[in-house]
Amino acid sequence: MVLKSGKLLKHSHSIFGSKWKVKWVHLDEVSLKYYPMVVDQKVIQGAKPKVLMLRDYTVSIVDDRKSSRKYSFQLLGRNKEKTRVFACATERECREWVDAITQPVAPKPNQIDEDKVVEEDTDSDAMKKAKAAFAKLDPTSSGKVSTARLHDLLETISFLQTLHIIFCLYMGWHGSSDEFAVVQQALDPQLIGKIPRVHFVAWAHAHFSAPDSPPPRPSSDFVEAAPVTTDWNGLFWELQQSDHATPSSVVSQGLSLAIMLKDFHDAAQAFARTIVDDILLHPTAGSAIDPPTAEHALLGYIDCPLFRSNGLCGFVYHPTTHLAAKTLGHDVRSAQAFQAALDSVGASDAVGVPLQCLVDYMGVRVLVLAELFHAMPKSVQDKTAACAAIQGTMHYLHMCEPHPDTVSKILPLDTHVVQAAHGRVVLTKLRHLCASDVLHEPKDNVGAWKLRPEYIQAYHTVLPSNVHQGHAADDNAVTCASHYLQKSIVPACVHRLETHVTVVDSGAVTAMLHADGVNMRYLGRLYELATLKHVRRLLLTEMVARAAKVLLRAMVREGPGHWRAIVVDFFNVLCGSGNDSVEFYANEIEPTVALKYGVVVKDIRQELHMPQLCFALQVHTGVHMAPADHAALHFDFTAHHPFRATNVRALEPLVMLLCTTTAACRRVIDADVEDKDIALQNAKLALAVEQACPTDPRHIHLCSLLATAADLSLQVGDVADAETFATLALEEGPTSHAVLVRAYVVLMKLYDTKHDLQSVLHAYNKALDVATWHLGPSHPFVLEVLTAMVDIYVARKSWPEALTALEQSAAVVKEAFGRTAKSFAEIRCKQAVILHSVGSHDQALSMYEDALRVYEGMPSAMDSATCCTAMSNLLLEMKMLHPAYNTAMKAHELLKECSPDDHMAMLASWMQLGTCAKALDEDFRALECYKASLGLVKANQASIEDAVDWIQNLSRLLVPLILKTLWPEAKQYLDKIKRKERVQVDQDVLSFVVSQMYTLDAPAYMELIFKDLTRESNTPPGPLFQVLSSQTQLLGVLQLLDQ
Repeated sequence: MVLKSGKLLKHSHSIFGSKWKVKWVHLDEVSLKYYPMVVDQKVIQGAKPKVLMLRDYTVSIVDDRKSSRKYSFQLLGRNKEKTRVFACATERECREWVDAITQPVAPKPNQIDEDKVVEEDTDSDAMKKAKAAFAKLDPTSSGKVSTARLHDLLETISFLQTLHIIFCLYMGWHGSSDEFAVVQQALDPQLIGKIPRVHFVAWAHAHFSAPDSPPPRPSSDFVEAAPVTTDWNGLFWELQQSDHATPSSVVSQGLSLAIMLKDFHDAAQAFARTIVDDILLHPTAGSAIDPPTAEHALLGYIDCPLFRSNGLCGFVYHPTTHLAAKTLGHDVRSAQAFQAALDSVGASDAVGVPLQCLVDYMGVRVLVLAELFHAMPKSVQDKTAACAAIQGTMHYLHMCEPHPDTVSKILPLDTHVVQAAHGRVVLTKLRHLCASDVLHEPKDNVGAWKLRPEYIQAYHTVLPSNVHQGHAADDNAVTCASHYLQKSIVPACVHRLETHVTVVDSGAVTAMLHADGVNMRYLGRLYELATLKHVRRLLLTEMVARAAKVLLRAMVREGPGHWRAIVVDFFNVLCGSGNDSVEFYANEIEPTVALKYGVVVKDIRQELHMPQLCFALQVHTGVHMAPADHAALHFDFTAHHPFRATNVRALEPLVMLLCTTTAACRRVIDADVEDKDIALQNAKLALAVEQACPTDPRHIHLCSLLATAADLSLQVGDVADAETFATLALEEGPTSHAVLVRAYVVLMKLYDTKHDLQSVLHAYNKALDVATWHLGPSHPFVLEVLTAMVDIYVARKSWPEALTALEQSAAVVKEAFGRTAKSFAEIRCKQAVILHSVGSHDQALSMYEDALRVYEGMPSAMDSATCCTAMSNLLLEMKMLHPAYNTAMKAHELLKECSPDDHMAMLASWMQLGTCAKALDEDFRALECYKASLGLVKANQASIEDAVDWIQNLSRLLVPLILKTLWPEAKQYLDKIKRKERVQVDQDVLSFVVSQMYTLDAPAYMELIFKDLTRESNTPPGPLFQVLSSQTQLLGVLQLLDQ
C-alpha cells in the first residue's frame, strides 16, 4: 500500500562539500524508495530506486539552525552509521512525511518474519510447497530432517522433473545422481546429515519461484508531467565549449561535464534495462522489430533494431552474436579515442561524436546513442573547418601525416557522417579507426581484431586507419606493427606486472595493459612469458573470469526469468570445491580458455585463489555477491557450495561510457608530478570527478583514489584529511578487497603518531586479514602491510617484534620471488641492522652475507658496495680487523666501478678504509687513505656538504699520523721538542696555523715545517717562516692537537 509519494530534495555530503538533488520519493508500509531524476527534473523511466527499510531507521525533524534548508527531516540508521536528510517545500509537508513514516501499519497475514532467510511480502508458490512438504517429513516441528530423506522431500513436491530441466538447460548435466548430489551438497554443505528447514525453503524459492520481476519503474500515478525529450548531445557539446585558460576553469568544466555525464549514464542504463526487459522478460507484439527508419539511416545502424526514449536511441543485435558484440565494442572504444583526441586538439566545435555508451545487461549488449536533432547526411569537403579538425585529430592519434592530401583518404572505412546543428560534423560507426592486428586476428574474419589507439599513438610509424587493404606496402607496415607489439610491448608489460605488486585485480590489470596498448586477448601470451607465481595466477584468474563471463551471459540470456538461480549455481560451480566443479573446469573452462587465449592449462582450478576469482567474476559479470550475515566478512570457499540465493544482491548492468570528464581535466588527474602538494590536489580532483560520475558500482576505483589521497595527505602533514580519506575508503570500499589495505596502512601510521599501539595493531591485523584472504598469504602485496609495521616497530625500538615481522616478510618474498630477489636481500639487510643494534653480531653478519650473495648476482654494483660497507663496520666492531679491511676494500672497488662521480659515497669509502687501516696499526696505509679523502673534499667542495668541517676533521686525523710516520731526523727533532717544557703560543699563531692547513692541506704544511726544522743552519728559512718560525708553528700544531 502506497502511503505517500512526491518530489523532495535529498542532501548528499562528502569531503568535497554538500549538495541537494531532486528525488522522487515513494513511501509504503515497510520502506522508503527514492528515484533519480534527470536534468529536466523528470523521473528516469525504468530507473532502479534506492531503498531504505524503515525498520532500520528512526525519523525526526531537523532543526532549521542545523540544516542549510528549512523544513527538513532525517532518517537516522539505528546503528548510527548512515543518515539520510530530505527537505520539503513547506513545514506542513515536512510534518506529513514524518507522520506517514511513523504511523503504525498492521502486518499482512502472510508476511514472512524478519528472521526468515528470504525477505518477501508473501510466500511464493515454491515456498508454500516446500514448507508443506517439510512439515510432512518433520511431524515434531524440529526444523530439520535427515539428509537421507531428501529424495522423498523433493518427490513430495514434484521438484525432480523441474530440477532436471534446469540442470540440462543451464549446466549441461544430465545424470540424475549428479543432480541429486549437487542439491544435497547445497542443502547440507557441512555434511552433518541434517537439512535445516530454512535452508530448504530458501533453496526452493531461489530455484523454482516465478521469474524475477524486472527493475521497478515509477508508477504512472506519481509522474507529474508528460515525458520530454532531452537534447543530450546539445548539453554535451555546450559544456565542451568552456574556457581552458586557467586551472580553475579546467576543473570547473571537468566537474560540470562529469555531473552531466552521470545523468546520461543513469538515463542510458535505465533505458537499456527497459530494452532488455522488452526483448527478454516480457516480449509482446509491441516488442516486434520495426523496419528501418530515418533515424536508423541518420545514425548509421540500419542493420539492427532501434529503440527510442527521452532523446536516446538504443541499438541491439538480438540474438546477440560474438561478432556483433565485438563490433559494437569497437564502435564505442574508437569513439572514446576520437573524442579524447578532438578535445585535446580543441576541435570539438567543428567535429564531434554523439554522446554514447555500451550497456551489457542480462547477456544482451545495447548501444545507446544520444539522438541527433536537426541533422542531415553530409560528406566532408576538403579545405573546410571540419576537414582541418579531422586531419588534426587523426594526426594527434598518429593515424595520418601532418598534412594529408584529402580527408577521404584518412577517414576510416564505413564511417557514417552527418551534419548536426550549428554546422558541426558528427561521426558515427568509427569501428575501423584503428588498424587491424593482423597477426592475431582469425583468417576467416579479417578486421575483427584491432590494435589499440594507445599503442598506435606510441608506435614509431604512422598507422593510418585504412592501412590494411590488400596493398603490399601497407600490409607490411601493419604486419610490422603487430609483430613489434607481440615481441616488444607484450614482454615489457610482463616485466611491469612482475615489478608492480599493487596490480592485484581485474580493474588494475586491465587499466595497465590498455594504457600500454595491449588488448586483453594477449592474456595467454602474457601468462606464458610470466615467471612469478602471483602474476601467472592473476593472469590465469583474468582469463577464467572472462571466459566464464561469456558462458554466464549465454545462460542468463536463455533463462532471464531465473537469473538469480543461474547465477548462484554458476558461482558455486566455479568457486566451490565439489566434484561438479572439477568436471565443469575440465569440460567447459579449460577448453574455453585454450580456444580464447591459446594456452593449455591442466587442472586450472588448482592454480587459482578462489577469493581473487570471485572478485574478478563480479567485476566482469556485474553480479554483486555479499555475505548474508554481516558478521561473516568472508565466504567459505572450502564448502562445495559457498553461495546461496541470499548472497546475490544484484545483477548490475555494465556500462562503458564515452568519457567521464574533459581531456584537459583528465590530463591534470593523470599528471605524474613529484611535488606532493600538487599530487594531492590532483588526487582530490580525481575523487571529485569519480564522485560526480562514478565508473565502478563496486567502488573499487573510488576506494583506491581515497587511499591515494589519504597517503598523500599524510605525507604533506595533513593528518585530519588523511584520517578522513582513509575512513571513507573503508566505508565505501568493497568488503575484504585488497584495495582496502592501503587505507588500513595509512591508519596504522596515523595511530602511531598518536602513540596508540592498540589501534595500530587492530588496523594491522585487519589489513593483514584482508590482503591474505583476497590474494593469499604469499602474495607480495602483503609486504606493504608488513613493511609498514616493521617501520613502526623500529621507530618504537621494539626489536623482537620488528624481527618477527621481518621474518614474515622474508618468508613471503621467498615464496613469491625466491631467495635471489633483491627484496629478499633488502629484508636481510634490515634484519642485520636490528641484530647489530641489539648485539647479535654473528647473526647480523650471517644476514649480511645472505644479502651480499643476492646483490652479487645483480647488474648494479651499488647495492653490493653498500652491503660490503655495512659488513665492514660490523667486522670492525667484532675486532675482525683483516676481514673488515678486505671487505672495505671490496666496497671501494665496487664504488669506483659503478659510481665514481658520487663524491659523498667515495669519501665515505676512503674514510672506511682509513679507519680499518688505522685499527690494524698500518699508519702509512691509513695516512694515504685520509690524504685521498682530503684531496677529494678540497677538489669538490661545491658538491660536498659541510666541506669545511670535513677538512678540519680530516686535518685532525692526518696530523697525528704524519707525526707517527716522520723520517728519522724529523722524528728526533719532534722528540726533542716534546721532552722540553712546551711553550704556549698565542691565538694569532693558532689562527695562522689553521689558515695554512686549510690553504696548503695538512700533509703538505707539515712537510714544509719539518723540512725547515731540519735544514742546514746556514740555509735561510723559507718564505712561510719569515715571520713565524717553523718551531713556533709546530708548537701551534701540537697545541691544536691537545685542544
